[in-house]
Amino acid sequence: MIECDTKIDRVVVFRDGAKVTRVGKIDVKPGQHIVRMGDISRYAETDSFRAKGKGHAKLKNVDTKRVTKTFGPENEIGNLRNELDILEEGKKGIVDRISTQQERVKYLTSILEHFSSEFGKWYPLKDTPLEILDKSHIFITEALGEAKKKIRDLGYELEDVEAKIRTVNANINRVGAARKTETKTIVRIALEAIKETTVDLEISYLHKFARWEPAYDIDLTDERAAVKRIANVVNHSLEDWIDVDLTVSTASMRPVEAIRPQPYYVDAASRAYEPRPSRADKAGFGIAREISPMEVSVSTDRLKPAYAEASQTLGGIVQYDIPGRVTVLSDADPSPVTLTREDLSSRLMYFWNAYAMAEPVAQNEVTIGDSMLLPGKARIYADGDFIGETAMDIVAPDEKIGIGTRVSYDVKCEKLLKTKETEKAGLTRGKTRREYKYELKIQSYAKKDVPIRVVDRIPHSSSEKVNVELKQAEPHPEKQEMGVLEWNLEAHPNEETILSYSFEVEWEKGLKLRPPLP
Repeated sequence: MIECDTKIDRVVVFRDGAKVTRVGKIDVKPGQHIVRMGDISRYAETDSFRAKGKGHAKLKNVDTKRVTKTFGPENEIGNLRNELDILEEGKKGIVDRISTQQERVKYLTSILEHFSSEFGKWYPLKDTPLEILDKSHIFITEALGEAKKKIRDLGYELEDVEAKIRTVNANINRVGAARKTETKTIVRIALEAIKETTVDLEISYLHKFARWEPAYDIDLTDERAAVKRIANVVNHSLEDWIDVDLTVSTASMRPVEAIRPQPYYVDAASRAYEPRPSRADKAGFGIAREISPMEVSVSTDRLKPAYAEASQTLGGIVQYDIPGRVTVLSDADPSPVTLTREDLSSRLMYFWNAYAMAEPVAQNEVTIGDSMLLPGKARIYADGDFIGETAMDIVAPDEKIGIGTRVSYDVKCEKLLKTKETEKAGLTRGKTRREYKYELKIQSYAKKDVPIRVVDRIPHSSSEKVNVELKQAEPHPEKQEMGVLEWNLEAHPNEETILSYSFEVEWEKGLKLRPPLP
């Protein structure tokens, strides 16, 4: 078996996975050989391995398996376990000695109790001298005290041994925690060399523990929007990608299928039956094939960064070939990679909701280019100054979006109530009518004409008992729908623009309006 050291040379990262390509080189003699490639992440999909090579040899088979190894200070653990065995034996001996002394205490205590009960019988009979009886009592009492003292001393000795055992067990746990189990994927390639040759081997595989997330930096001006696309690459593959050719793809590793229509049968009992589609009725689609990396010249001018070369495959999948070599470590932090920078057309707009906003806001209407924007976070700048962050939904090519909403400091707006009158109405005076007149004032301090969209609202009712009528508006709103009025106009520098309108509300006597009128 021939060991072949490999290094990661190319990575294509998808929205929910990655394709990793490793390269290695070996010298072989004519004949059959088994080439072993190790230290590949356990997250590699074992059924995704593909191999190819260059040289005077034939690739016959590719086999993969996972191998688990344990690393740790075995010698230290062995010494601690030997020490633990000695202490456990010592503890057992102390426990046995304590048990022996406890039996002795029981025996001496029973003798002493028996002697005390019989002493009164023996002494009056003069069978035994008093001196001998006293000596016997003293001997038994001293032996009993000595046994109890030994039990007490052995107890102290047992506590000391148990403390040492706890310490050794703690050290074993500590050292054991330092041990680690590591699972790797091993690849074996069977090849046949035609003659003595150098074989350049290449293996590729997929894994799901990597992805990229879209992000954007958008710098807005009055007429242009500079959109920088960024890929936050997340690598949890347990493999560091060091100095690799990196391609970022909008493809997904999730399986996609097209299901053909089937008849929808309903029987006489009105019970619906929907046949499940068979495998033959499903058309499966895999991920887009990898495009060969292109040679991209990297600018040496740090003020002019090089951007990725974008290419589009079938189905609208876009791939970005990152210039130069890239390093993405396997850790918890995403690595931002700049993809492209686009200059898009932008139009500065102002917006004021007269009934809900005390002041207008400015916003840029940006027209997206040929490539869609995927969902992601966007940092917004206005003339280079950071103004906020937002979340982007998916945006189709050529679609217009409003971004960069911010408080306007060069356009001031004010809503004034000019008239509010209530009177009896109707032929029989059975109705109440109320009339309102408002003015909307717009003052521009901008250096040029600016477009502004103004919206306001009047009451709207679907009841026949309440009637609302717009009586007068100058200028007339361009749009009026369910009481919402909309004007689109140009605000001129240092000029005041006034919008005025009036409306009437008429309702039957005794009817309570909810919510009440202003």
